[in-house]
Amino acid sequence: MSLRVVVTALLLVGCDRTTHVEGTVEIVGMSALSGIAVHSEDGHCSAVTDASGAFAMDCRPGLITVDIAVDSVPHYALSTTVDVPVTGPFSIGTLALTPQPPSDGLWWVSDQGATALPSTHLLRTGDRGEKSYCLAAQPQPQDTTATATAGSVHFVDQQAPPWKLFRLDDQGCAQRWRWHAGAWRVTASDVPDGTVEPLPNASLHHFALQAGQYFVADWAQGRLTPDRPQSTSTGEKRYLGSVILVTE
Repeated sequence: MSLRVVVTALLLVGCDRTTHVEGTVEIVGMSALSGIAVHSEDGHCSAVTDASGAFAMDCRPGLITVDIAVDSVPHYALSTTVDVPVTGPFSIGTLALTPQPPSDGLWWVSDQGATALPSTHLLRTGDRGEKSYCLAAQPQPQDTTATATAGSVHFVDQQAPPWKLFRLDDQGCAQRWRWHAGAWRVTASDVPDGTVEPLPNASLHHFALQAGQYFVADWAQGRLTPDRPQSTSTGEKRYLGSVILVTE
């Protein structure tokens, strides 16, 4: 991974005097970044982040601008200005990179960048008394499936339409319904709990997911969102979303 933290000195206080500066580089709400080069624009001070994302270096006092440029991990950015005092040590704190996808929508984000989710469908099948919302075939084609590693999985919602995450069952179904006592009732649906962190003009969603297959469904007014046209050649209704395969 190639990431560059540029420290630009705007005000110098004594050419030979330095202050011990410490900090940490991470992706907001996610992992620390190790092996990242941190240096001043004039080359006066430099460091490399350790396994925990921490760095330490001796810099000239004054007002400095810390600008993080990520070369190999797109869609992350940070720019902040700090005043390094004459006496130290001085902690910059955590420099947290914020995911910034290039367009609106729902993005899966990791330490490799922000990835647009591929689009696919669930099909609604069943008779008058039962109905299920399942993938058309198993397994899904590779170009319609995103792959993540079990553990913390993150999404950036940047003005995306409403959505909901489902864990698919062994038959690839997100929901099963049954007609009972004059109404349709959900008999099977696994919706993982998550947490939400606000971002400028977006929100960052965190889920702790076990290995399995998941479906990010378009969701409006408490229901799956049908595609247009709704029916396939066999008369089945289609519902928009994206498949995520979570592996060990």
